[in-house]
Amino acid sequence: MGGGRGGAVSDEGEATERVADEMPDDLRAVVAEIEAEAQAKRDSGEYPPELERELQALFRDLSPERLNEHDFEAVLERAERASLIDIHAPIEDQRAVAAKAKAAVQKLILWYMDYVVAQLSTFAGATTRSVRLLGDRVASVEERLESLRRRLPVESDEIGGMVPPAPIPDVWQPRVADLVAAGATGRVLHVDAVDGAFVAVLRDRGVDAYGVTAVPGVDTPDLRRGETLDHLHTVAPGGLAALVLSGTADRLPRPAKLALAERAVDVLAPGGVLVLVGVTPDAWDAEGSPVERDLAGGRPFHAETWQAVLEHQGMQGVTIEAGEGTYLVTGTRPA
Repeated sequence: MGGGRGGAVSDEGEATERVADEMPDDLRAVVAEIEAEAQAKRDSGEYPPELERELQALFRDLSPERLNEHDFEAVLERAERASLIDIHAPIEDQRAVAAKAKAAVQKLILWYMDYVVAQLSTFAGATTRSVRLLGDRVASVEERLESLRRRLPVESDEIGGMVPPAPIPDVWQPRVADLVAAGATGRVLHVDAVDGAFVAVLRDRGVDAYGVTAVPGVDTPDLRRGETLDHLHTVAPGGLAALVLSGTADRLPRPAKLALAERAVDVLAPGGVLVLVGVTPDAWDAEGSPVERDLAGGRPFHAETWQAVLEHQGMQGVTIEAGEGTYLVTGTRPA
């Protein structure tokens, strides 16, 4: 079992070498001087082996593990080092009688401990090895996903620029403004605000409104550049008094639409109002531009589908107002 401890020292040495390779030259020189001085004191006997082992164990126990808790390799190396159990406890003692007693006890129980520790080390080694193999497979999958992401971007600026922006139809703007202004006592967000024209309408009515747009080159205090779901995930739960969804809600793929509905309910405060402006599938197919239909991630939901999805998420009083080729779906988060 003594070889196990040597393996631990070897692993620590390899880890130290990897860290040293990443150091700047001046820092590497300072570390080399410290190591040389420590080795000289160790050779002279000024640092007893027992003291060095105690210091190493204390450092491992007190080192801030949280600094590398997200480094898979570092955590796994620590587990592998811990799986190597040294049964040769230190028996050095300045008192001769105590040292002899420790040596006698060690001889008496060594055969038993060796049997138990061999099984524990085998199990721990197999466990850490299986975790490393699993980690390698996960890393391989992540690399393949990253490669696919580069080849098949979900939504690039170039593609987004080819899809015409979809502002709220003029026929719906007064109605949406009335719905929002009537109950909004806090922050209001308009998602897919395009050039921010409707945000300006809301602010003229005294509403604390801002918008998110995918239009390049737009970034003001009242209009921020970003994608719908990405921005909603930065909003605190219950942080909005009202939310207006338009444009992007029609073009998202079906899974993203469902995620949008769930997140929209989360960001609304109790009593908050959700207003969704949508295009009917028939109007999308008949009147939408070929570019938008072909490049969009998905096609619009029927109003009844949005109603069912929002009610499933817990929204109350979900109603539909139909227009010519468009519709409004409104609802309120329970107080």
